[in-house]
Amino acid sequence: MNHKLLEILEQLKPKNILVIGDIILDKYLLCSVDRISQEAPVPVAWVKDEENILGGAANVANNLKELGMSIELIGQIGQDRSARKISQLLKEKDIKADKIISTQDFTTIKKLRVVSQKQQLIRLDYEKNEDLKPELEEKILEYLEESFPSYDLIIISDYAKGFITKNLAQTLIRAANDSAKIIIADPKPSHMDYYKNVSLITPNTIEAEAIVGIKAESAEAAEEIVKALNRELNCDVVLTRGAQGMLILESRKIYSVPPKSKKQVYDVTGAGDTVLATIAACLANGIGLKQSCELASIAADVVIEKFGTATVNIDEIKNYFQL
Repeated sequence: MNHKLLEILEQLKPKNILVIGDIILDKYLLCSVDRISQEAPVPVAWVKDEENILGGAANVANNLKELGMSIELIGQIGQDRSARKISQLLKEKDIKADKIISTQDFTTIKKLRVVSQKQQLIRLDYEKNEDLKPELEEKILEYLEESFPSYDLIIISDYAKGFITKNLAQTLIRAANDSAKIIIADPKPSHMDYYKNVSLITPNTIEAEAIVGIKAESAEAAEEIVKALNRELNCDVVLTRGAQGMLILESRKIYSVPPKSKKQVYDVTGAGDTVLATIAACLANGIGLKQSCELASIAADVVIEKFGTATVNIDEIKNYFQL
């Protein structure tokens, strides 16, 4: 099996993929904690370093870029310090971002994590969760009408922060279906009704349980969840289940992908984005969903050994096969 997956990995060709969704800056303050404050019973965090990393839809785009894909990213940022940092990182990664909406009245979404010895002490979120303004939505749709034929695959990375509207999602899905393109959605439960007739959704267990109201306490219950999602949205489903691997419903058939062996889990932040990106890169290259998920499982196994929001490149996946 590993030999076959390695062959598939080496055959991946650059494909033109659109990633559209909520763009987030993941900021980490790396600290040392060795005493309690005299002002209050709280730890004193001595900031030694900081890191800025692409998050949300930008993390999906970054993962795809590391896998050799050609990416266009569309979302919204403000005109603040966080926006400038995101723009700088996207330029460094050579991710096409000239159609990202940037407005002065929008607060760039930022997640600030204070970390000591690879453990999060607190997370501070900067966001307003404002819905995309109708005039901006219209501007995006006009551009997509012209550029849509150039995409090999579309990803909607919906963190329910306001950028993805129901009209935007449904318009993209109709356009993809009319042109026989694969469109994948990774939505939050509150937006699940946006995604009827999408090609594929990739929820994790917590999200899927919230959507259908069933606890995945057994293999049978997990199967009921993916069946319910398929009935409601008329799409294929990849349910990511952490230590239980993945459960796939494709063309009304259900099968599973077992988890890979793990050395040490540092952080699962962004692992779902890595899975989504790997599946998308494979599907865009004509690889079947099951084998795409097999490779995505390996990519996830690599990324969770890293700290924070991270990516996986092809060389790292190749190295995995040699372990």
